[in-house]
Amino acid sequence: MRVDWVAGWRGIRKQPVWLLNRTAQSVTYLRRQLYAYASTDEGIDEYQTASNAFADGIAASSVIEPGGRLQIDDYSMSFDGDFVSNRRVILLIDGARSEWFTSISKLGGYLWDEALHGLHALKKVKDL
Repeated sequence: MRVDWVAGWRGIRKQPVWLLNRTAQSVTYLRRQLYAYASTDEGIDEYQTASNAFADGIAASSVIEPGGRLQIDDYSMSFDGDFVSNRRVILLIDGARSEWFTSISKLGGYLWDEALHGLHALKKVKDL
């Protein structure tokens, strides 16, 4: 599984966050959580949000077939400094729930690992 986090131009324009299914089986998106923190002149700013397929209004389309994608969030790169964005998603795969994680860093206004070209692999944290 990969989350496609597209690195766009800074500004107030929001970009989609896609959950891509690069497996050979169907995957169901259930829930997401974001924790981000940024360095500012005044200290550290923190941001948290969480939602699920029902609250997002996408429950009917939350099954992602192999090769498919689902927009699960959006983001803005309007912050020009350093930040880290930690994303967690709960997925249903083969009838079992599991938690997956990715961390995205930006230093000096640029993505830390530009070689990823917006694709950030999810790593399985645990079975639920």
